[in-house]
Amino acid sequence: MCCYMMKKLKRYQTVIIVALFGSIIAWTSLVFIQSYEHQRLQSQFSNTFSDKITGLSRAILAIEKILIATQRLVQIQQQVTRDDFQLLINENLLINTGMLGVQWVPIIDRSQLSEFETHIQQSGAFDYRIAPIVPTKRCHDRFTDKLLPIAFSEPQDEIGDELGVVTSMQIVPY
Repeated sequence: MCCYMMKKLKRYQTVIIVALFGSIIAWTSLVFIQSYEHQRLQSQFSNTFSDKITGLSRAILAIEKILIATQRLVQIQQQVTRDDFQLLINENLLINTGMLGVQWVPIIDRSQLSEFETHIQQSGAFDYRIAPIVPTKRCHDRFTDKLLPIAFSEPQDEIGDELGVVTSMQIVPY
């Protein structure tokens, strides 16, 4: 019986050795492929993450540029007109910000509401009206004698629908 097993073993020895080496090579290949895929995915994630961080940094710098330009405009000219705002906010200024546009929201005394409307209408927004002030349960007036109406929006075709909405009292849908 022992001799019979030895003969069988010698007979299949080559097949067993080939199967063993084949299994070792297949397992080694699998380990290398998985390692390569892991490195590739990690590199891809790292590159994507770096791109997102770079994009956010550029957006923050571009938004800062808008804020500085707006601050300078207010320092130069206390009463901002629609033409001034259109010159300030253009498509080049909004590049890399991720913003659709910019809205000008001045602080207005309630007592000067009609003068403010007239001023905006005279600056070119002929159909400008302050939206009816309807207090909501979700928003409350933080200023007792002041209003924050949206006076200008640029670019008009993107975000000009909310002109006249009082942001201190109403929810602006953005």
